Amino acid sequence: MTRRVGDAALLAYAFVLPLSTAASEIALGFALLAWLAGRPWARPQAAGVRPLAFATLVLALAWLLATAFSPAPLDSLVRSRKLYSILLVFLVADRGRDAGLARRLVGTAIAAGALSAAIGLVGFVVHRLNDPIPGYRLEGVFSTAMTSGNVLAILALVTLGALLGTPLRSRRGALLVVAGSLQALALVASLTRSSWLAFVAGVGVLLGLRRARWLGALVGLGLLTFALGPQELRDRVGTIFDPTYETNAGRISLWKSGWVAFAERPWVGHGLQDFLALIERYRRPDATFVAGHFHNNVVQLAVSTGLVGLAAWLAWMGIATGILVRAVRTRRTQAAAVGLAVMAAFHVQGLFDFTFGDLEVVNQFYLWVGLGIAAGATEAASS
Repeated sequence: MTRRVGDAALLAYAFVLPLSTAASEIALGFALLAWLAGRPWARPQAAGVRPLAFATLVLALAWLLATAFSPAPLDSLVRSRKLYSILLVFLVADRGRDAGLARRLVGTAIAAGALSAAIGLVGFVVHRLNDPIPGYRLEGVFSTAMTSGNVLAILALVTLGALLGTPLRSRRGALLVVAGSLQALALVASLTRSSWLAFVAGVGVLLGLRRARWLGALVGLGLLTFALGPQELRDRVGTIFDPTYETNAGRISLWKSGWVAFAERPWVGHGLQDFLALIERYRRPDATFVAGHFHNNVVQLAVSTGLVGLAAWLAWMGIATGILVRAVRTRRTQAAAVGLAVMAAFHVQGLFDFTFGDLEVVNQFYLWVGLGIAAGATEAASS
């Protein structure tokens, strides 16, 4: 009974994750409680899960250490609670070994991503037709175009991964094409450059692992889209590597401020509280916008948790990546390849935003990394 309730909550979570932050938090809470009630630690674990669990414990301790030495310990403690959703990796790595549940999770998430993209596209078209202000970016159901773009980039990769293993002429193949097209259009309409780069990086990993001969076609398609796309799109792409562009310059300024803040407290950092006041204290003359974080995962974690926390985070990511790589090399599982593609996309996104602190984005990351780990364990168990 507990397992059925937990699986139902997990499927509900996969559906509401790209649609509602509040609903997804409720569903995740039910799923985790039901899973823990089943005493998962008493069951055999997949290879690599125990080292990853140990790394998670070390990461949590590093966050608590940073909180203990923070100038604002209470605020830091409240914000550090976000780390609890990392348990999603272990929940999915355990329950995702049920191949039927794993397939339903993928299908549910893709359908929800298509619905989220459709809602965003309708809003985008209505806005563009009725709002004279140029440059409106698709925000969808989230508060910012960057969050929407990052979520859509991950879901579009998942859809592509499913499509690679499905005949195009089948009913499922046709549905995946429709879902992927909606997600891709919404991703473009978000005008979020980091999300575009993340998607390209993820596609490169996915095709490199599964369809290497398609990489040339990918490059050609990208160039064709750039050449034939609207001027607004070409202008946006053209600013990606321009260090003088306003938001690019602003991020560079933020990272320089972050280095100064890090040097002040290099070992355990300043804590996990909002950094608006800290950033203003170290604000440089070339800053171009106000921010509450440093728009970069590594910089943000270095400043907030110091070298101790940054090392713990890098170790966690290294262990998770190693598990997925081993699953791809030894078992050649599609889900593990998708997990690696999402891993690459997430870290590209994290070059330009604090995605590890954005629950809508990082929970997508946890979901697909967990399912990739589960797929490797499933294959290992059946061999």
